[in-house]
Amino acid sequence: MKKYILGADGGGSKTALMLSDTDGNQILSTVLSRSNPNDIGIENTIDLLLGGFRSLCDQSDVKIEEIAAIFTGMAGVTASDFKSRIKDALLKVYTNAVIGVNHDGVNILYAAFPNCDGAGVICGTGTSCFVKKGDVLHRIGGYGLFDLLGGGYEIGRAAISHALRTIDGRDKESYLSESVKMKTGFDLIEGLPTLIASGKNNIATYAPLVYQAYEQSDSYAAEILNSHIAYLAELINTAERHFNGLFKASLAGGIGRDPITMKILKPMLCKNVTVTPLNCEPIYGAIARAKVLLEKGT
Repeated sequence: MKKYILGADGGGSKTALMLSDTDGNQILSTVLSRSNPNDIGIENTIDLLLGGFRSLCDQSDVKIEEIAAIFTGMAGVTASDFKSRIKDALLKVYTNAVIGVNHDGVNILYAAFPNCDGAGVICGTGTSCFVKKGDVLHRIGGYGLFDLLGGGYEIGRAAISHALRTIDGRDKESYLSESVKMKTGFDLIEGLPTLIASGKNNIATYAPLVYQAYEQSDSYAAEILNSHIAYLAELINTAERHFNGLFKASLAGGIGRDPITMKILKPMLCKNVTVTPLNCEPIYGAIARAKVLLEKGT
């Protein structure tokens, strides 16, 4: 019987799914809506995964019993009992498969460092860091409400906060504040309830305005980016303790890929690290991790 692998990379804005052979060669992939269970509910997360995986198999004429390994790396699953509930739901369907469920940071690690050690930093809507030593993983930061800096949501929130502060006189008008007001298209004070209710994904869409303002030498934008990128540096510099000497780190997500992030970040880093943007989609890391599960059973 042929054997196949399924992988998932789920975040706050989208979910990538892939079916591959046991060598990691892609057969079929798809992109679905967001899947963070804290945002959409755990039952909806499970339904999205089961439906998406089944669709990939059906379109590729792959039988359920031919799936040998599954890894789902997803934002938000380390809260509550989400990991076990997702794993149990998958095990009921894919009875022949070894299954792993973990944070989407694991995908970054295995996409960037499938065959070596390193540190992977998610810089998307939210932020977190994982260190890979062999197949042992260590987490640094990204603890939700208790660890708020670095991601697109927080950068976007800071931009809106600055625009609000200009209205009552605490901040001066700037390129950034005008950009925020133009993007909202309504009076910020009157529309404040709308912004509050719009959700993290919408607030994160204001982050690019900070980068644009930075390029226009806006001092408020520079202050925002310096503080949030310093948090990314803190994560990476803390990862150094897991290595003896030189090590590599990879940045993923829209914030991580922006050249301005790298420009600000590099002078803040310890001398032992080499940092590069992730050069492939994180879903390939989910497939690589599923291969490890298949080969080692853990």
